Amino acid sequence: LAADGDIIPSDTLVPGVESQQISLGAEVKIPFFAFRGGATYDFKSVDPTWAYSLGVGFGVPILSVDLAVLFGPTGGLNPSNPDREALGGSASVRLHF
Repeated sequence: LAADGDIIPSDTLVPGVESQQISLGAEVKIPFFAFRGGATYDFKSVDPTWAYSLGVGFGVPILSVDLAVLFGPTGGLNPSNPDREALGGSASVRLHF
């Protein structure tokens, strides 16, 4: 379990725009796999809303693979939904020498 929050607002790369976030997450590990879930909220956003993340990881001594998706409550995982607020993803593959 993890929790993280900004005590004070911080500047962003966009001039005049600030961010103040709280994030919560959890990870469950079983042999070779990790399952993750989390949520984040930005109090300083123009339209504050929760965003959710899900992820899975696979690892053996020489190889790790991680996949994750981030989505908002409106529009869900459908990329063609015109009401979608947020949708993103990531993938990584690592070789360990």
